[in-house]
Formats: sequence, C-alpha cells, structure tokens
Amino acid sequence: MLELLKTAVKRIDGHYFDRNERDFSYELYHQIRLLKLPIYTEVTCETSKKRFNYNDGILDDNLIKRHFFSDETNGNRKIFRYPDLLIHEYENRNQQLLAIEIKKRVVPNDIKRDLAKLIVYCRGRLKYKNGVIIIVKPLNINRIIEMPDIREMLRRYPEVQIWSVEPELIQIYNSTNL
Repeated sequence: MLELLKTAVKRIDGHYFDRNERDFSYELYHQIRLLKLPIYTEVTCETSKKRFNYNDGILDDNLIKRHFFSDETNGNRKIFRYPDLLIHEYENRNQQLLAIEIKKRVVPNDIKRDLAKLIVYCRGRLKYKNGVIIIVKPLNINRIIEMPDIREMLRRYPEVQIWSVEPELIQIYNSTNL
C-alpha cells in the first residue's frame, strides 16, 4: 500500500503542491482512487469508525497519551481524531491498510499530535497496517525530525512514517533511517 501511495503522490501535478492543504488532499484522494486497490477497499476522507474507543491500551504509553490528548489539555474540547484519508474496508476491520495525515504547515505540536493519532490507529484496536504523515514542501524538515519526541515515536512504532514531499521528490523518515 505504501508503494501505491508513492505512485499517487508522484502523479500529482506540481501546482497542487503550492495550493492549500485541502486542495492537495483532494487531489491525492483522486490519484489514489485511480489506482488499483485491493478488492472491497476504498479511500475515505476524515471518516470516523463507529466502534473507535479512546480508552485503547496504546494510550497507556505516556508519550502517545501526552501528544494524543495535547489539544484537550489546552482547553480545546472540539478534538477531531480522524486522519485526513483512510484506505480500508469501510464497513468492517478486514483490511485496515493505511491512515494518512496531510500537512502544509510544519508546526511541531501538530506533527506530534498527528503521529500519536496514527500510532493509535495502527497499534490500537483498529489495527491499521501503516500510518503516514505527508508534509507538503516543508521548509525545514530536519528541524522536525530531530525533535526527541518525534524521533522516539518513529523509533518505537515502525509502522508510522513521515514523508516530505515536493514535485518529483519524496523523502521518507521512519525507524530505519533515523
């Protein structure tokens, strides 16, 4: 599935990399839908799972818990825990393939929260196989990758990755290349 995602990103016209996050996300959604996905698998946008439970055991990890609930500790009661795109079987848990977050701005706390969210989707009850944060044309990705909590999450949870993407270029940061 990660190879299919790479193919979809590479097919995005260059001008979408300069547009807002939503435009890029919709174009990525379109490019993924053009690919041959496994049978019964579909791409959905910011879809909640009816049985998703935030009392999941993965939240016993204090690093994940701290960042997963970071908005709540700041007084934000309208927290959305749904990735931007999900590739899965919608009605069941047979093929939970990929959870994707997309970012146009590199804000360290947002990246930490989204990494924690993807880890919960992968290691929690939903059992997604992989999670990817796609950062579109980041100015200084190394500043983010060098942050201790981000490095630790990537090291501990190899099923999540951060991709820095530009037209014709995808850099992947994961547990194997830190």
